[in-house]
Amino acid sequence: MSSPNITFAATAASSGFVTVDLEETTIVALLLMALVILLILVLNPICLVALRRASAMHDSTKILMASLTISDLCTGVLCAVPQITEDISQRWILGDFLCLMWGIAYPSTIILSVTSLLLLTIDRFIAIVHPLRHPCIMTSLSSKVIVGVTWTSAYLTNVVLYGVYFQATASKRTYYRCNYSDVEVYIYSSICTLAFPLVIILVLYLYILRVAQRQARRIADQNHATSEEQNAGRRLSTKSATTVFIVTGTVFICWTPALILLLLFITQQITFHPSMSIAAKAVLFSNSWLNVIIYYWRNAELRQAIRGVISCICRHLC
Repeated sequence: MSSPNITFAATAASSGFVTVDLEETTIVALLLMALVILLILVLNPICLVALRRASAMHDSTKILMASLTISDLCTGVLCAVPQITEDISQRWILGDFLCLMWGIAYPSTIILSVTSLLLLTIDRFIAIVHPLRHPCIMTSLSSKVIVGVTWTSAYLTNVVLYGVYFQATASKRTYYRCNYSDVEVYIYSSICTLAFPLVIILVLYLYILRVAQRQARRIADQNHATSEEQNAGRRLSTKSATTVFIVTGTVFICWTPALILLLLFITQQITFHPSMSIAAKAVLFSNSWLNVIIYYWRNAELRQAIRGVISCICRHLC
């Protein structure tokens, strides 16, 4: 039994308003998407301010975390906001040029978010495996160069790929939705660019976990080791294992629903209810605010800085 339809007014590109019938399940999915966008647009700017206040953190880590936070914020502004506009209107209403720009920004910002996770993992790997050489390897300048090259290469690649060869268009062939001329290229390239960083992240964190366990055993084997030193080794091992699970698990959970729907569509020609598609995209975009929990709230200094920023905002509002 289908859900009852609800009449919804949406702005159209050519005329003032068009009437769109949305089912209740679609309304619920849109509300979920709106909540995700709100979390992205609120939490990430707060975290950028908190990151600026964190004085004890190494410069390279701050630069890489800023890259992750900005890419997540761009995902909300450049990807999620146009997406919900299209989902509400059930057609692309922002014009051909913005459709082309959205087609370039969508893969760029999402892949940059995953790549920033990889860069943070590499930074953590060097800090734990080579603690004495870390300040020399990951300097402020080298971190800025790495981030600059990463962002430039990501956008240049997608400008060529989706701005020249496989442009996003909104036409009768795409049911007036903004979509790529070759969806299969987008899907398979997204899978590859997701899988490669994720595998490296998993391998590096597993190696970090191994190093932490080895250090814990070495401390435990020393006769003069105190109980506090032994507990410190165990905490490092436990925290590394937890980080492996959270980082890889979150990316996997957020990406899986959208990729499954897309793969079933291009391989089996299965079409899904709009609410399923919107909910899958909302879960995908959720990775851009869950990173706040993973990398900010789990850090004591950043957690304290976030509380300070929120308190300052509350004082000004009240």
